[in-house]
Amino acid sequence: MTKPPTPEPKTPRDVAVAVQGEGTPDGETGRVVASGHGEIARQIIEIAAQHGIEIRKDADLAEVLAVLETDSPIPPEVMAIVAELLGYVYRANNEAMADES
Repeated sequence: MTKPPTPEPKTPRDVAVAVQGEGTPDGETGRVVASGHGEIARQIIEIAAQHGIEIRKDADLAEVLAVLETDSPIPPEVMAIVAELLGYVYRANNEAMADES
């Protein structure tokens, strides 16, 4: 029996999410204006760089935000959940890296 191919590990550029309007007067913490994987992610990053938009390299955050629909607001309640999830992911990643060394 042959094993299925092992997927390549994702890199921070495999997923990208563009967020606009952080801290808007209507109380939104931001709005997802674009997201994608692979070539689409690379295009999002390229366009942002061309326009001088700050790029934050955070694959875990991008993966979490990528599940939101484009043009959907990120409500403060979701940001609190995202912060909690990311805390867990960062701790797990740090523990895994410590175990490997």
